[in-house]
Amino acid sequence: MTAEGDMPSRGMEEYIADLGKIRPELVELAECLSLAAGVERAFLRRARLRFLPRSTAGLEAELWFSPLVEAAGEKTLLLDPEAAAVLRRMLARRPSRHVEDVRDFTAEAHRDAPPMTRWFEELLWADLFPSPATRREVVRHLERALDAVTSTGDAADDLGRWALHYLPRLPAGVQRHDAAWRIQVASSERLGLEPPHDPFGRPATSTAEARGLVQRDVPVGVSARSDGLVLSFPPADESRPVRAVGVRKVRLAAASALTPVPAAPPVRLELHRNQQIHLPFTVVQRLRDDGVPTLSISHAGAAVVAVAAGVPAVADGRRTRYGMLLEDGTIVLHAVDGTEVLRIPAAPDGAPRSSLTLSADGTHVAWVEQGKVGQYRLTPGETSGISRPEGAEACRVHFPVEAGAGLVQAYTSGSALQLRRSDTSLSEGGTFTNEQATTARALWWTPGGRHLALLDGSGNLWLHGGAPLEGHGGSGQLLLARDVTAVTGSPDGRLIVWAMADGSVQYASATAAGIVAPVGSAPWQVTGLAVSGDGRQVAAAGGDARLLLWPIGPTAHPPREVRLAFPAYGVFALDTGEWAVSGTGGPVELSTEDGRRYVITPDVEAPAATDGAPEWIRGCVMALAPQATTGTGLRELAAGMEGTARSGVRCLVVGPFRLSADGGTLEAGVPDSGEATAALADLIGVAHRYGVHIVMELNMDRDPDVTAARVLDSVRRWLDRDLDGVRVADRSVEPGVLDDLRHLLDGYGDRVLVGRSAALAPLAATRAFGDPDEAEAACHVVLTSLDETLGRGIRNRNLGAYDPTSFGPDLTRALSSLRTARPGAQWGYAPAAGLEGAQRQLAAAVLLSLPGCPVLPLSLVEEPAVAVLLQLRRNHLALSRGSGHVLHFVGQPMVLGVRRTHGDETIVCLVNAGSETETVTMSLSDFGRRGESGRLLDLLDGTAIDCSTDMSVTIPTAGVRWLRLLPAARALGREE
Repeated sequence: MTAEGDMPSRGMEEYIADLGKIRPELVELAECLSLAAGVERAFLRRARLRFLPRSTAGLEAELWFSPLVEAAGEKTLLLDPEAAAVLRRMLARRPSRHVEDVRDFTAEAHRDAPPMTRWFEELLWADLFPSPATRREVVRHLERALDAVTSTGDAADDLGRWALHYLPRLPAGVQRHDAAWRIQVASSERLGLEPPHDPFGRPATSTAEARGLVQRDVPVGVSARSDGLVLSFPPADESRPVRAVGVRKVRLAAASALTPVPAAPPVRLELHRNQQIHLPFTVVQRLRDDGVPTLSISHAGAAVVAVAAGVPAVADGRRTRYGMLLEDGTIVLHAVDGTEVLRIPAAPDGAPRSSLTLSADGTHVAWVEQGKVGQYRLTPGETSGISRPEGAEACRVHFPVEAGAGLVQAYTSGSALQLRRSDTSLSEGGTFTNEQATTARALWWTPGGRHLALLDGSGNLWLHGGAPLEGHGGSGQLLLARDVTAVTGSPDGRLIVWAMADGSVQYASATAAGIVAPVGSAPWQVTGLAVSGDGRQVAAAGGDARLLLWPIGPTAHPPREVRLAFPAYGVFALDTGEWAVSGTGGPVELSTEDGRRYVITPDVEAPAATDGAPEWIRGCVMALAPQATTGTGLRELAAGMEGTARSGVRCLVVGPFRLSADGGTLEAGVPDSGEATAALADLIGVAHRYGVHIVMELNMDRDPDVTAARVLDSVRRWLDRDLDGVRVADRSVEPGVLDDLRHLLDGYGDRVLVGRSAALAPLAATRAFGDPDEAEAACHVVLTSLDETLGRGIRNRNLGAYDPTSFGPDLTRALSSLRTARPGAQWGYAPAAGLEGAQRQLAAAVLLSLPGCPVLPLSLVEEPAVAVLLQLRRNHLALSRGSGHVLHFVGQPMVLGVRRTHGDETIVCLVNAGSETETVTMSLSDFGRRGESGRLLDLLDGTAIDCSTDMSVTIPTAGVRWLRLLPAARALGREE
């Protein structure tokens, strides 16, 4: 009848039986108290006088301090639950009149007690004589309490606290009812507590159902950071709200969306009200040379990553490719296919670990722990230590890329650094000491053991030679560079490659180290470097979502960018010709207790304050490849992609295409539509290798054979193939379809939706970007109909803002309308039709001077004069990201002036549509400055002029001048 753990122990029954023989009055008094929730002093006195009138007051004191009492305060005592259960059983064997008297006495004494007290005592009484009727009575009392604790309001919280206090003290026959368990679970849930242990082993669904009785739909804030997520309850300012169920606590599961379950089991989280949780993720991704990921591994938390350079396939599966040192000291090893091979537990004493490294063949892993070097051999599976020099502390370990090479160790010894290797010595003495360094940040050992590159704690890069260094007189050490942030080398040992604090990457021969050559320059400080297995490429990572790849040659080259789904900090070259990139963050999938799922995709680059579109589309010039819809045309585009990228193009629009009726292929109106589908997929891969985005133009007029569902399914397939965006060919499509398209693209994090129609007047910006009834409301970019006035202004030599009928006033209205449009809205601009030669170039110069997204024919942007403007636009944030303001030059209808400003950078763009050279009078106020002097730098020819209050600026016939304001040179001794 009672559950194990709730039945009175045999020891308590025997104790009370023995006590009854010695002190029967004491046990009888305790019986008369066993139906009470608590016993006050007055209640105890009245019970003794009522049921044992011949006893003395000493009996009360004897009970107060007896083992039958669990707790006693100044005014109240609580009987021990096991003792109370034995006493109630004894009471039930008494004559029924006596039992009813005890019950009536208890009810009368506690008639003014709190409702929960009376409810508890009613349940004790109902369970005293079990029968079908009393069981129904127990259920009625329990369900009444369940209704009370699941109601809304603070009163239910108080009832829940009392329920959690009283219910565990009820007889097992009462606790066995599901309603009793639901009361405990619901009370715990609304108070933010875990439910007590369930001795009856009910299924998990019963607990979940009980939680659901009090859970409410609540908002949880999610902020995507570079290393993971920050969850807040309630949502913190500027966080993204998602819906979950909970009361004072919300249960969530989070897993990296880059790694499939069960390879990355979700992290279970409990987020309490007024709490924030920071959940970082560490990611390792294997990439093909074209940047396509082929494997992803993730772990919750920050981790140190190590990668084995070359791992041959083996039958026993005990060789590893990837290792992660977790925050708690656990080392997790993964095989070539990403499966987890082994976990090396953290040190028993919790000692921290650092400097993880894997041998090239994947059979050994080493680390630093409390100044010592620890090592684990996967076959046969054993941990060992390496002896260290007397008085030295290990600070860094490194396995060379050479198969079978011994472990390189760096030790801090006094004011010097000692370098050792486990299989060979660095010098004849077995240890090489660098007295100018005290610690090591990175090590690189050349194959054959001839040289070692050491990056010390001060950022100095040393080359240590076990063989003579050519041109440097014998073996020893050579300071290669200062302010170094990362170092690596070619697998054949010929080259040492390093990165400087300014982002520049350099290399030198390991034997002729005095001859330094540039590799290239990164826009950030490099944190990870690697050289490809063939020694032809250098890869760099630096904390943003790009991997930069340079060819190694006699001169520096611009890097090829590989876009990543997470910020990368480390990169490793694999023997397969692929890259392994390690970093943090990336897309995370959240799931709630009621089954809702959210994929949180962080911004991989710093967003603007009012950005509603992917970062790369802001101010991006879109090159249009018209009629590139056949397989042959698309393959020609791919073949010329290097030249296209060199001209400055970063977005290419191809099409238009029409979807087939099944939505699965492209119909370009030509016989080889299947070939065009394959060629477009290849073009996307090639373009991404050169950092070019591909946007596909779709003809989405209302074809009855192409349903909205098929359109969305086909676009999703192309997005899965890394298509960067969709351009809509006309405005006849229903707004709801475009809205669905926008939501679909938003789910991929960095994709764009572009509207093509040129029928939109400039003053309609607010409606176009914000009114759901407008077809293009969901688009990131909408083409405005400025091309007509632009063409007229060029042909009539009338671009300026002075004449109200010219292009300038229309442009002013267009730019002004965007100030009230939704955040992230951008105009797209198309060149006017019917222009030829110099007029086309002039139109391109105008559009490249404007904020937003010019859409120019690919043939036009590849013309040298336009390509120069395109490169300048990319290199200056004021031109690509800055605000726009049209300048008014009185009496100069031929000249258009636009001021572009971003941060502290200001550039004025001047375009002359006239047939003769024009001169305009300008002042610093045209640059948004007052009362200052400065200098103007002509971005096109590099000349600079001093400027003051008024100045004359000439613009050649059909010419362009882009003038950047520079601060004036300060006089010596001027107070700052």
